Amino acid sequence: MFLSPSQCLFREGTTELAINEIYYYYLHNLDQGLVTCSVFLDLSKTFDTVNHQKLLEKLEKQYPIGRLPLKLFENYLANRAYFVSKEEIQSQKS
Repeated sequence: MFLSPSQCLFREGTTELAINEIYYYYLHNLDQGLVTCSVFLDLSKTFDTVNHQKLLEKLEKQYPIGRLPLKLFENYLANRAYFVSKEEIQSQKS
C-alpha cells in the first residue's frame, strides 16, 4: 500500500486517525515478524525556498533513494501552484 485510501493529510481533526492507522499497521506487521519503517516529509516550503532541479540532483546523487521515489518527487514538484486562503482573504496563486 503506497498511499492509504483513508489519507487524512491537510484535513482538520484527522491527526488522531492517522496516528491510530499507522500504529495498527506497525502492530500488525510486528505480529507477522515483518520490518516496518515510515518516512514523513514536509514539503510545504519546497515551492518557494529550494531550487527543484538541485533538490532532485541531490536526492539522486547524495541520497540514492531509487528511481521510483525520485520520479514521485519530480512529478510532485512539476508545474505546481499554491495559494493561501484564510477566511475571506486569498493570496495570489504562484
